[in-house]
Amino acid sequence: MQKLLLVIFSIFLMTPVLLAQAEGEDMIILEAQEGEKKVIADGYGATPEEALEKALQNAVEQAAGAYVSSITEIENDEIVKDEVLSLSHGFIKEHRKLSESKFDDEYKVVVAAIIVEKQMIERLEASGIKVNYNASGLVSDLKAWDKMKADELKIATALFDVHEMKNYGIIWNYQLHMEEPRRSGDKYTVKGTVSATTNPNYSIEFYNLKNILSELALETEEMKYQMPVAHSVRKNSKETVTYDRFAFKVFKRKKNGRIKEATRFIDLIVPIVEPKIVNKRSAYGGRQRVPFKFYGINEMTGLMALTFKKYEKELTQQDKNRINEPWLNKYNIIFDFYEKDFSPHMLVLSEGENLLTNSKVVTFYKFMNPETLDVIRNYITFLFESAHCKIVFKTSEDGQAIDFIPDAYFAQYAEIDPKVWSTKANMAYRGNIFNKLPELGFQFTIEKTFTEEEFNKITEIEVEPFKGEQWMK
Repeated sequence: MQKLLLVIFSIFLMTPVLLAQAEGEDMIILEAQEGEKKVIADGYGATPEEALEKALQNAVEQAAGAYVSSITEIENDEIVKDEVLSLSHGFIKEHRKLSESKFDDEYKVVVAAIIVEKQMIERLEASGIKVNYNASGLVSDLKAWDKMKADELKIATALFDVHEMKNYGIIWNYQLHMEEPRRSGDKYTVKGTVSATTNPNYSIEFYNLKNILSELALETEEMKYQMPVAHSVRKNSKETVTYDRFAFKVFKRKKNGRIKEATRFIDLIVPIVEPKIVNKRSAYGGRQRVPFKFYGINEMTGLMALTFKKYEKELTQQDKNRINEPWLNKYNIIFDFYEKDFSPHMLVLSEGENLLTNSKVVTFYKFMNPETLDVIRNYITFLFESAHCKIVFKTSEDGQAIDFIPDAYFAQYAEIDPKVWSTKANMAYRGNIFNKLPELGFQFTIEKTFTEEEFNKITEIEVEPFKGEQWMK
């Protein structure tokens, strides 16, 4: 099957389009039911419509590839493509456009689609193609969970692997201020400051990322700030700890097929991640741990005990076998606000601020595979934190220039250290939090020494967004 890889949006060559929900609207996430499969794919075309059509075809082809053995796939590749693509729309129950961008004269669209497996499988089998189909798709099945983990990582790698990026969005605008050069013998040291501030691409890329993550994650909960809540530390005490109360909606399908909607509340203390300048080694290494506090059931919970009790659950041996993480064996009762099967691997995106809170919206993404988080974390580091520029010293010789690439990253995410104020439950989440601020600005210095001969040839100094494979070396 054709490999589907994501090429990230360039500020000069590629124009991203914001497709995220408007402020105040609920995030709509596609949910696959029994006999259905959710797929994320991309497509390219001369028009947005053509790119969308190709993305939908690729989604169906990707879904079909999950049921066709590699040998059969190779031997009958054209048959598979003909049978699948000829009726691709008949296999798609619904779809959601996650992002749209333009690169030169070509458009790129990323979609999530719900594929009706039964119809697709029947079509393949009718064409004489052997189908590998396991009717037991329950998450509780260990092999099914392992397969889902592997598929999740495969999709994340195709969408977010920075080593595959040839074009990507530049979220910064730059200004360069040069100081007077310093002369020491026959050497000249040139020093200056680059000021980088975010441009509209910062928000566009962030919300497109939210769209894609919402469909990639096993489960997504978007929570919106309600009000501050002061909890007494003990009975008859005036000492309090202030949490922020957030609301989120949960949806359940009833036996009659109708969707039941309910609003739940949760009290959090969302950590503030202070951006700071780091080098590449630190950016891709370990990050600072920040406390992420949840409020559970304790002697001071009061009337909210009925709500928070739903979040304190038994971590069964079946759960431990499914997740297969030895460090989870020490946990028995855990705090878990998600609806689906427990997984400890979580990414948190926070955004917005006002006089009462530093986070108006907090979105939690639960993943099955910890390696998926690594892929997404490296993507965030690369796209949102790297300075992505070079200083170009142009010379009097035609076509000759000397480049200086600064080792500067503006770190904006941290590793979470989750805690819960509870009498019985423990917190077993692991992951990262990325805090999107309304706007960012940072400065970093550049310094380069030249020989007198080199210095005398310099005619102009400018800062340029840096692109190319050399950035990853």
